[in-house]
Amino acid sequence: MRYRSRDGLCLSADPNAVALWDSIGDQMATEQGQCTAALRAIGVKAAHPDDGWVNRERNTVHFEYPAFNDGVSVGDLIALGRPRSGYRLVRCTRIEHTGYLIPMTYHHFKDTGQRFPEPARKRRWQRGHPATAPVADVRTRDTTGGSR
Repeated sequence: MRYRSRDGLCLSADPNAVALWDSIGDQMATEQGQCTAALRAIGVKAAHPDDGWVNRERNTVHFEYPAFNDGVSVGDLIALGRPRSGYRLVRCTRIEHTGYLIPMTYHHFKDTGQRFPEPARKRRWQRGHPATAPVADVRTRDTTGGSR
């Protein structure tokens, strides 16, 4: 017997695998919903993964598959990223409509330097502070390039 997940993307003879697939999908949907609500609460108008539709050289984004889009205008905040890895907040500076056969809309942006959620401050040992870096033992290090 074959079992199919609720979203139809997983097909397996193992019902436990399908149940796991469904539970992961539910968890991701819950995280996305909570993150969307939090982003809207701080004034973000749209969120999109920070992927190939984001041109980091030209500072543009095309909303191919946004997490949400409430209609971005010049001056509005856009969140680029994902719920688990965090977002960088950018401000829309210009909207460009291009293409004749296939119309495309690009939102030009300027990075605000803000992250959401704010990254936790790393402890000294996590930053690689010189006082906590491992000390090389010069007595066993071979500097001649050969073996001893």
